[in-house]
Parts: sequence; C-alpha cells; structure tokens
Amino acid sequence: MVARFHRLHADVEAAAGPWVSDLDGLDYEARRRTGVLDRDLADLGVRPSARDSDRAPKAACIGEALGLVYVLEGSTLGGQVIRREALAKGGDLKGLSFLDP
Repeated sequence: MVARFHRLHADVEAAAGPWVSDLDGLDYEARRRTGVLDRDLADLGVRPSARDSDRAPKAACIGEALGLVYVLEGSTLGGQVIRREALAKGGDLKGLSFLDP
C-alpha cells in the first residue's frame, strides 16, 4: 500500500511540479511528500514500485496541475483521520509517517 502511495505522489509531483513549483504563496516544495514516503519505504524494507508512464497522471496546463495538487492536499486530511484511528486502536505506524505531514 505504501509503495502505491509513493508511486501516486511521485507521478503527481512529476506532472504538477513544472507548472506550480514557482507559484507565489504555494510553497510547493514544502508540500511534496515523496521524500517522506521514500523514508517510509526504507523503514519497511520495500522498494518503490516501477513507473508506468501510460497510467501516470499528466498535466497539460496550470489548471490541471493545480487540480492534481488539490487532490493530494485533500488526501492529507484523510491521512490524519486514518492515523488517529490506527493509534486509537493500538496500530503500528511504522512506515506510515506520510500520514502525518
């Protein structure tokens, strides 16, 4: 599962980055989570999944890029809920630090 999240974030960051990395007020670099996911995969002893360029999201304009970033930003809220529930149930959060950006 973490490898799939990594692939999704890496693909979206690659597609959106060229469009949004220099936007004033966005601080795109601080929002990227691929680095955290890299560490989570290493903690779990899992390698990143191979890229499938045919299935990777693409952005043909700034609007599409912002849409991709918006979806990932929304997932951070869901990740916080999942993290809270896992902790409440005594779950092991090893390799899940990306849920708490």
